[in-house]
Amino acid sequence: MMPKLPLHRYRYTAKRSTARVRGSLLACSSEHANEQLRAQGLEVLRLTQLSLSIFAQLKHRVTQSDITMLTQQLSTLLNSGVALLPALALITQTQHKAGMRALLYQLITHLESGHSLANALRHASPQFDDFYCQLIANGELSGRLAPTLSRLTDYREKSQRLKSKVIKAMIYPLLIVFVALVVSYLMLTMVIPEFERMFSSFGASLPWFTQQVLTLSTYIQTLNVVHLILATLPFTVLHWAVKRHPQWQLSLSRLSLRLPIIGELLSKAALARFSRSLALSCQAGVSILTGLENAIATTQQAYYQIQLQHALQDTAAGSGLTNALRQTQCFPELMLQMLHIGEQSGQMDTMLLKVSDLYEFEVENLTDNLGKAIEPMIILVLGSLIGALVIAMYLPIFNLMSVLG
Repeated sequence: MMPKLPLHRYRYTAKRSTARVRGSLLACSSEHANEQLRAQGLEVLRLTQLSLSIFAQLKHRVTQSDITMLTQQLSTLLNSGVALLPALALITQTQHKAGMRALLYQLITHLESGHSLANALRHASPQFDDFYCQLIANGELSGRLAPTLSRLTDYREKSQRLKSKVIKAMIYPLLIVFVALVVSYLMLTMVIPEFERMFSSFGASLPWFTQQVLTLSTYIQTLNVVHLILATLPFTVLHWAVKRHPQWQLSLSRLSLRLPIIGELLSKAALARFSRSLALSCQAGVSILTGLENAIATTQQAYYQIQLQHALQDTAAGSGLTNALRQTQCFPELMLQMLHIGEQSGQMDTMLLKVSDLYEFEVENLTDNLGKAIEPMIILVLGSLIGALVIAMYLPIFNLMSVLG
């Protein structure tokens, strides 16, 4: 993958007629900065490169949503009969992000140098992955670039919608756990110390459970930044190991797919993404082997990626796609039956789209019902946690009242 698209701040001194103009702008290179100033009718006298703040980098960075919007706009303009270079020039005028203007400048520069659109995309930004560029290359060769862009737009919109639903489903329980931890921390550091001072004035022995909670409260109050760093260290090491070692990625993927409810959600999302990617490759005229390679890269689940690599090898050896997927023993029978019908009828892309629609619908249902499914469990855990702290504090009071009675 090529390095991230550079973006710099430039301070300029320029001349318009007899008046001098000073200011600053964002550009990917001095040539890009000069072109922007010339477009404003300015004659550049001096140009100085400055460092760009992290805030500005985040504000102007190119996101996946920006690429989807670019794909949609380019598809609309090409379908309207506008040529490629004028279409990109028109899109550039509507961009508010400096990162997108820089990306489009790179695209136009490469196209004017004689590159194809697919090659220009590969050189312009890492946001255009191999799958995207392969489809564009096939669209250019077949003379059906506009329809290919339309299908890419639809694919990206549905993929982003699916991803957002999965993230939303994951965030809900994590948010509840975070709230429970915050409430428990506040009780242990602010409420329970007041009870401890009150109990010490009684001079009576405390129940075992209350003593343990008070010990925990004392320990929590002694924590500092060093303890926090040590607590997060195992998670940092795990994240590093998963990034560096494929075997760790595979183990983590298997574990996540076995989780109740969440595992089913991740599995169906991966199947939906794989099916739609392969369907789009088939529609674009990409060979089944290349389409499988592209679909494997977009699946984003290490377990399925490993199994699909085995299926790819079997398919390359002459086996049918359905038989190759069945040999992995990790794909649902309903999906395999639908793909078998697609193979027999010569409508593989249509059946893959139906499979994708089916699993996307199931993912939507799962995410909509996830809150209802885990809400009783969350209430039970949260209530037990807070209730235990409250009981621990009131046990001595109950004992004292019984003694007085």
